[in-house]
Amino acid sequence: MSDPKDKPTQETQDKDKKQDETRTVNPMTMIPDGLKISTKKPLTKKEKVAKKLFGF
Repeated sequence: MSDPKDKPTQETQDKDKKQDETRTVNPMTMIPDGLKISTKKPLTKKEKVAKKLFGF
């Protein structure tokens, strides 16, 4: 039987990956994409967050 401590590592790795994705999406892509998109349609939640964070 494997040690129960070994099991959560995959889950935590997946969570970390998702967090890293959202982290990289916000500062890098959301500013240019958000500015382009915002003229065509209402802001998404991520874009609203980006607006608050980056003040535009």
